[in-house]
This record gives sequence, structure tokens and C-alpha cells, in this order.
Amino acid sequence: MSCHLPLDLLSRCVAYSVIMRTEQFFSHETAALLYGCPLPRPVESDVTLHVSAPRRALIPKGKGVIGHLSSGAEVAVRTLLISSQRANLVDVGGFCGSGAEHIAPASSGVPPVDIQNVATPHARTSRQREPVLAQVVPRTLRVADPCTLFLSLAGTLSRHDLVAVGDYLVRCPVFGSERSGRPFTSIDELSRRVSGWSGRHARAASTALRLIREGSDSRQETLLRLLLADAGLPEPELNVDVCDSAGNWIARVDLLYSEFGVVVEYDGDQHRTSKRQYERDIHRFEDLMLAMNAVVRVRASGLASGWPDTLHRVTSALRSAGWSPG
Repeated sequence: MSCHLPLDLLSRCVAYSVIMRTEQFFSHETAALLYGCPLPRPVESDVTLHVSAPRRALIPKGKGVIGHLSSGAEVAVRTLLISSQRANLVDVGGFCGSGAEHIAPASSGVPPVDIQNVATPHARTSRQREPVLAQVVPRTLRVADPCTLFLSLAGTLSRHDLVAVGDYLVRCPVFGSERSGRPFTSIDELSRRVSGWSGRHARAASTALRLIREGSDSRQETLLRLLLADAGLPEPELNVDVCDSAGNWIARVDLLYSEFGVVVEYDGDQHRTSKRQYERDIHRFEDLMLAMNAVVRVRASGLASGWPDTLHRVTSALRSAGWSPG
């Protein structure tokens, strides 16, 4: 598994790992960001480190660190290897055990970390726009495993945001190097862990679990799907290949109501920075319009202030194609 990481977060975690006890591990929002989970922007920009421990005496304290007591049925810790060249996160193993037990990773070949060489937001210069991880990697970090992470976030994230994390954790990317080590977990494994969880916010975790799907490619797609479902619309298929009447492939669409021939697409910002992508999207949209009954495109504002209009357009498209509530 590999993913691009914010260097500020990475450098802080590497620096803090030097003083961590063997039983302590990164958890909650910090672990989520290390896995690359999509989170609300205010959470992503928070530089506070979340660290858990199995006993109260080991809960860390200090400026910039929030300590947690890991409790409940089964807690697991995964060991991750940090690579500096691309600031990637590489999974090198983990284990599951009760009571947040942890087997420390082998340290052979892992150089000691000089905290002075780890850049922080306070150590930037005008010529150093991003922190540098010089002389500190490769380095292993102890991080909550994906299921433990999901359970811990049930107490801090909204239902929709928790589902977006769950969708990401069970997603198996279709293209490129993102496929390595994915998915992080499965819906079956999440179900097993949630059913055995007796800690706080178990109900929130169980509610979100029922809404997790394997096909979502982005947080925005998940939020769009959930908002439509909350409004009583039928559940769409996710990231489906659409072909024309001759069987020629047109596109892989975000949300498809195949019974009604209605496509709903979330439009990101890639067309603003790429003329080639913009032109490709125009042709793609025209071909979809010829092959389907309706194509509804949703921008970022359509998930916020423009949501009533988005709901109206999708509902109208479905009704025109023969759908009726109930």
C-alpha cells in the first residue's frame, strides 16, 4: 500500500515516533491521514497528533498531542514504513490482538531519527516552502489498523464523513499504482469488528457500516450518493462502464441508475487546469447524452448551497425516465 502524505504531518509523526512507547500508536484523525483517508478540510488542516495507548498510565500528554485510551473488544496495530523519496506510506505488516497488545517492529536497518533534521511548520524559511525529511527515513510508524481506525472515528466524524472513510478503506482502485496493497480492509472484516465492538459510539459505527459501498472513487461521490439516498431516491450503481448501442465503450460513470438510463456525475476541478481533459470531457458528455436518457452533472456547490437544485435535477431526470417514489 502506498499513498501520498502531507509532509507536515509526516515530519511531525516521524519526529514524535522517537519518544513513543512501544504500546503507543497513532490513531483517530492522524492515522486516517496517514492512510490517506478523505476527511473534512478543517480536520485535514489540523496539525494535532492523536496517539492511543492501552493503559491510562501510558496515555501521552503534551502540547500538540491528544492522547486516547484504546479500549473495546479488539484493537489492532499496523506497522508502516515511511519512504522519503516520494513521501509515501508503505505497509510492511501488522497484527490483530485484543487489548491493544503490540509487537514492536524490528528496528534493524532503520536509522535513528535526529529531530533537528525533521522540518516542522515553525522551521520553514522563505526558500523552504515544504518541510523536508532529510536524514530521517526509512522509518517505521505504529498506526491503528483500518478497522480500529474506523471504530475510533465513529465518535468524532459525522455519519456521512464516516461512511466516506469506510468507502475509501474498502475501495480497490482500478488504475495505476494505487492498487498496491488495496483495499485496506473489507466490508466483511469491518462487519466482524463492528459487531464485536462494545465501546462508545458502537451504534454510530454500525449505522455507517450499513451505508459503506465498495465502488466509490472519492469522498465527493460518497457524499453525493448519501445525500440522494437521504432524500429517498433509489440507490445507484457506482463507477460503472457505459457503452453505446453498438457496444462501444463510452465512459466509466460515477453514479448510474441503469434501470432508468440516468447518469449522475460529480465534476471535479481537473478541467480547469487541463485543456485536454476539458475537451475530452465535452466529447464524453455528448456521447453519454446520446446513449442515456439523462446525464446530471454536479459541481462542488451542488453538494452545499446548491443542493436543493441538485436534488431537483436528479429527481426530475428519474421521474422523466419512469421512476416514482415508493
